[in-house]
Amino acid sequence: ALARLIQDAGAQILTVHGRTRDNMQHKIGACNFDIIRKVKQELKIPVFSNGGIEDYKDLQDCLKATNADGVMVSEALLENPMLFSGKVPDGIAIAEEYIECAKLYPCPLIERAMRPHMFKFLYRDLMKFTELRDSFHSMTREQLEGGPAMVRTRRELEGKRETEKAEGKCQLQVGAEKIVNAKEDIKDNSNRRDIEFRRSSWYRRHRTKMEDLELRRQERAAKRALEIEEAEDSDSVPSFSSDDEV
Repeated sequence: ALARLIQDAGAQILTVHGRTRDNMQHKIGACNFDIIRKVKQELKIPVFSNGGIEDYKDLQDCLKATNADGVMVSEALLENPMLFSGKVPDGIAIAEEYIECAKLYPCPLIERAMRPHMFKFLYRDLMKFTELRDSFHSMTREQLEGGPAMVRTRRELEGKRETEKAEGKCQLQVGAEKIVNAKEDIKDNSNRRDIEFRRSSWYRRHRTKMEDLELRRQERAAKRALEIEEAEDSDSVPSFSSDDEV
């Protein structure tokens, strides 16, 4: 009803966010695409969907689920400005391009804007290399411009440590077992990196905590259900006294 009133009042485009005001931070929850689809069905003007977009696949799924005329994205674009292209560039590359744009197009607000943008571009690295994260808080603009290079150096150092650790592990294995285990390690590490990459983004800083809480809740519920089932099975087994034995 509200959407129709807005349309009748003269709106030419309506953007609908698929969450309520209660879905903030740790309570953010999933975006309700079904509501957006229903609004789209009721209106004649273009309807844009907003919310629940982390990557390009989410964008495609959203358009399919809502039949919306377009999609608006906010937080995910702050971390990956190339989201609509389907590309996932390295955070260092984004930060370096941002710095070049800041030099080409001077802005009086850049002194205040650069730090939060750099934090979002380099979020994964800064959460891992906490000493760099802490130093970023007090850096001047000139120092922040060297931030991507600092992160790259820290990555290279960490990469060398991981390589040395992996080589040391392989030396303890022999023959065919070494080859098999090495292939399994590569596969497992790749899967873990894919999962960790998604979970460690700035976009998911609140969502990951909520997902972990929900997972623990489900595990407790499953454990409790199993305990109840085992107790019921135990009660159903007849007991015999020694006098009943033949």
